[in-house]
Amino acid sequence: MSVFQEQLEGMKDNWTDRNVDSSIDEGVYSFQLQSCKFQEAKTDGHLMIKRVHQVIDGEFHGEPVTDFLHLIPEKRITMKFVGIWVEFMGFECPEDPVELEEIVNQINELAPTYTAEVKKTGDFYNVTEKELLEAANDQEIVAPERGGKPDESIPKKPAKKLGGSVKGIEVGTRVQFVEDGKKVDAIITELKGKNFIVETDAEEPYELELSDFIIIEGGTATTTKKSKTKKSAKTEKEPKAEEDSLAELFAFCQSQEIDCDDTDDMDSLAQKINEYNWEESEMESHELEILKKVGATINRS
Repeated sequence: MSVFQEQLEGMKDNWTDRNVDSSIDEGVYSFQLQSCKFQEAKTDGHLMIKRVHQVIDGEFHGEPVTDFLHLIPEKRITMKFVGIWVEFMGFECPEDPVELEEIVNQINELAPTYTAEVKKTGDFYNVTEKELLEAANDQEIVAPERGGKPDESIPKKPAKKLGGSVKGIEVGTRVQFVEDGKKVDAIITELKGKNFIVETDAEEPYELELSDFIIIEGGTATTTKKSKTKKSAKTEKEPKAEEDSLAELFAFCQSQEIDCDDTDDMDSLAQKINEYNWEESEMESHELEILKKVGATINRS
């Protein structure tokens, strides 16, 4: 056995774990952008930007975090998120979306560093940049820090009184939407029909539709009551587990842009996921676990 083989022999455990996703706590970290590139969603082929952020300080130094920015023509909020990111990185948001590919390539080459807040929904990460530190050429770039209380001069949106409830999204769920070109974190406080009442740092609550926001983290349901089906005979602890699984499937469908709404339950979400064939090489390990749970077809190349 050569000296190289001896060293390789000692890497067996690390080699086995090479595809295991990192798991970092929620919080604010310093990152360097490892890569950003366009790719097509495996479901309907819409474009999305895959971003890999690497922690550059603290306990989780060296750990990568992956998230996605989607570009869906019928969902303007996805376009806004991409525009906010482009401008945050020091580029002017183009009038022609065709120019985005070149801009993304330039951002990838710069490999900038920045602080960002990490939030988690199930096994999915959401990274919100807060302050740009510097580009790869060590030229410092000053960008306004995000967050804090909104400008009091901005008109508030009073909540309307509607009626109803929504499956898969609960009171306490943390969400994010765009207001005046900035990302705003909020918490759902009421489920009103197909609309959601959310609270931010502003004095008045907002009323949002499902397409107006993305889910950051699931909340705590105010009730464990379930609709009557053959699968509804549960112990007291099982309904909460079922709610967590439903939220996980809902978050997965949302991240893959599979059409879903408040009428879906676990069976219907699983059925929608099973309408597609999934490439193992293109999936993260936690995504593969979800696909296995619902019996989806996974192509192994």
